[in-house]
Amino acid sequence: MKQRLCRMLFCLAVLLASCALLAVGASAADPMSDFDFARYGSENPDLLRAYGPYIYKDELYLHYLQHGASEGRAAYSLRTGQPFVLEENAQQAYQTQLTLTSAEARLGNATLTPDRNWPEPLLAVADQVLAQVGGSTPYEQLRGCYDWLIQNCSYGHEAISSEGGRIAEDAYSILVGRVGVCDNYSAAFAVMARMLGFDARLQNGETHRAAGGYTGHAWCVINIHGVDYVFDPQVEDNIAAGGSIRYLRFCKTYEEVPGKYILYADDVVQDSIMAGGDAGPAYSFGQGGIYLASVNQARAAAGVSPLAWDVDLARAALRIAQGEDSDIVLEELERRTGKSCALSSSYGFFPSPSSYTNLKADYKSIGVIFSGPSMCILYSRT
Repeated sequence: MKQRLCRMLFCLAVLLASCALLAVGASAADPMSDFDFARYGSENPDLLRAYGPYIYKDELYLHYLQHGASEGRAAYSLRTGQPFVLEENAQQAYQTQLTLTSAEARLGNATLTPDRNWPEPLLAVADQVLAQVGGSTPYEQLRGCYDWLIQNCSYGHEAISSEGGRIAEDAYSILVGRVGVCDNYSAAFAVMARMLGFDARLQNGETHRAAGGYTGHAWCVINIHGVDYVFDPQVEDNIAAGGSIRYLRFCKTYEEVPGKYILYADDVVQDSIMAGGDAGPAYSFGQGGIYLASVNQARAAAGVSPLAWDVDLARAALRIAQGEDSDIVLEELERRTGKSCALSSSYGFFPSPSSYTNLKADYKSIGVIFSGPSMCILYSRT
């Protein structure tokens, strides 16, 4: 447990970048962004036990897509709390996507939503690369971007400042300076992929080393109709070593690169649930449940009344932990439920549970969410 927490904290800086990309990239074309995976997991503890200790939110969405809906399992919208509705023909589109084996067919089947919501300096240099690589189809353009990074950039540490958040900075630095690490390669590829319209985001974790073992890493994932595909130009650059590109990390499912990656950031439960214990009330499981128990233990020792679990607060905390604007989320929460709450913490700061003994006695309820090492806590007087 301690080893896993340390490993997650080690990747905190990269994971925060991932949250930023998720905030920019949420759209109607990405139903997973609105799927309340935490509630689905907590209300179906048999799935948590069956999937094993390293379950990811995407897997829970895919379970609902493939099996849960037809089995009559309940699922909910993260934003409204109402029953989750699969997009029309979503199951058929997912099954069709699984039958596609070539990168050209897989990428050609994507629904494109171009995203140019990036700082102007980054858009200008990215447009130059896109014009240079050419291509008559989105597949050819995306492959051209992948090739360009490998053929024109080299591994190394060289930061070139630009306006924008961490992802924009990472992408701009390598596109201009032609030098970067995995964060730069993956950010640049993700930005250009999103400009082309693909549902690209960053994934963080570890990758297998040629010498054995694993090392911390960041790469790009593009989701098409519920199927995740790996794009890893930095590792591909290592494999090519100045020679021809073999596309061993281009548009591959995780099953097609077995043992090559360990994912971080999307863990939704901890090993204790897998031992056979039932999940508690909606959301009160895994790290969030453990933290709540510690808070109330500290409050009991101090003679302070315990905090109750609040599903609405937890749902709002999950949205914030995934990168949504906290002011917007809290305004929607108060308008929809009438509950007024305070934001205690988010994104990597882990307050001691004993700090909650100092809260005023009129605070009654709490919602706690861990998304990887990122944490969000909301509490209210109701």
